[in-house]
Amino acid sequence: MLCNYHPGPFSLQHSTGQWEDDMNDFQPPGIARFYLTLKDLGGNILKESVSSSYNITIQVYEAPNFLLSVPNMQMNYTKSALGNFEVLFSMDHVGKYLLAISQGVNHLPGSPFPFHYIAGIFFSDILNYL
Repeated sequence: MLCNYHPGPFSLQHSTGQWEDDMNDFQPPGIARFYLTLKDLGGNILKESVSSSYNITIQVYEAPNFLLSVPNMQMNYTKSALGNFEVLFSMDHVGKYLLAISQGVNHLPGSPFPFHYIAGIFFSDILNYL
C-alpha cells in the first residue's frame, strides 16, 4: 500500500524545543543552539518546505519585559535528532536571559526558556581537562 504524506495545519502547541545537550549556560561570545521540532495538529513532524512558511517569532529578553535585539540570530533547517530546525545566536554580555518562541499569542510549550551567559570555566570544561 502506498501512502502520501500530507501534513495537517501547523500547531505550535504540538511542537517541541530543547537546548543542545540540555545545556543552557554559555560563555560570551559563544554560540547558543536551540532545537525546534515543528509539528502539525496530528503530531507529525513538518518538513522544511512546509514549516518554513509559518510566521514564528523568536525573541530574547533580559528580563520578562525587556526585549533585546539579537542581530545575528539564525533559524536553519537541520536533520538533527534534536529537532528539524536549529536556532543559533550569541550574546555579548554576561547575564540571565529568556528565549521566547511564539506564533501570535500562542507560545511553544515551555517558552520562555531561561538561559545564561556566564564568565569563568564551565564544570564540563574542567572534567574534559582532567
